[in-house]
Amino acid sequence: MEELFSLQAKTDSNVFTTSRPILGIPKEFERQGSSILEIRASDEDIRRYLDDHINQIPTFVREAPGIERKIKFAIIKAADGM
Repeated sequence: MEELFSLQAKTDSNVFTTSRPILGIPKEFERQGSSILEIRASDEDIRRYLDDHINQIPTFVREAPGIERKIKFAIIKAADGM
């Protein structure tokens, strides 16, 4: 990040970055005077993504009663908006 901020200062440019909310990263950007915007996926966004990619799960798993729903629920819960 130090190199990124140095390059930004030298070139007087704006930089758009994304990051997971790892403890020190947002604080460093705030210290540099950067704007921070938290963007999180809704459960429905994640569900739609999973619906579009469910065909990558083996057929025998998809065909087991209730398993697809349990898998989606577990992924949505674990994703926590990311």
